[in-house]
Amino acid sequence: MKEALTVDQAILKGKLTIVFFKLFILLLFVALGILSVAFFKIHFAVGLFGGIISGFFLMKIYWKYASKRWQIWAFESVNHVHELKRKAIDLDFITNNFILDQKLTSKDLIYIQKINYIQKKFEVEDKYYDDLSTPKEIQIFISKPFSVLFFIIGLGFVFSAIYSYFKFNFEFINLILLFVFGLLFVISSVKILLQKEPEIIMNINGIQIRKQNFISWNDIQSCYVENRKMNGNNYKSNFLVIVFLEHKIEHKIDGLKIKPDLIDKYIKVYTTRTIKQ
Repeated sequence: MKEALTVDQAILKGKLTIVFFKLFILLLFVALGILSVAFFKIHFAVGLFGGIISGFFLMKIYWKYASKRWQIWAFESVNHVHELKRKAIDLDFITNNFILDQKLTSKDLIYIQKINYIQKKFEVEDKYYDDLSTPKEIQIFISKPFSVLFFIIGLGFVFSAIYSYFKFNFEFINLILLFVFGLLFVISSVKILLQKEPEIIMNINGIQIRKQNFISWNDIQSCYVENRKMNGNNYKSNFLVIVFLEHKIEHKIDGLKIKPDLIDKYIKVYTTRTIKQ
């Protein structure tokens, strides 16, 4: 049986109704703040910062309302609630406001019924179905164009350091740092470009990450793709997480030929085929 709404569809609506509309509110109030400068003859800085502060305040109020409404709709409509919750947390649709963690104070019988229905869905594991378009084995390689770009950037740093040493009076220590930084880029890129074996192999029997032992699906407690905040929330990176036999592997999967969402899909397909055996 195919679910009426997929996790990706629910996430897309979340982006439209939560993320993009939050940005729209902020930009709207910034624009109103700037317009108030012309209409009410106030100082530009007052209008601008007034618009930004008002926008952020209303964004927070809207997010609290929109997140709760989206959660009710999404978890009620999607079968794979555990996957949806994990992805929603990754995308900050849910922070400390997960609907099932909140104390139920509403007297609305329809709302209470929806919460109870969602609670029951979380009591069972997500069930997936086979996709016949997925081959018997998938080999995932690092994207070579991505590495070529880093190689070119590294060469640029190296030649810039050498050229600056002979042509300009820059501090020697700064040039050394630039040269070493560029050289590291070049070396790491060359290693990747010369790499012939796949980074990840998946089939009905299990999964193998390069330079690590093969792991059977039967030994794996959980395997999924996680979008994780890095470097103090400045950016996000994708990891393949495998929990097995009291061990845990977290392998970075940015820069591969296959996108993280598709890797996540293959994991579900092969684990489903294993269960069928």
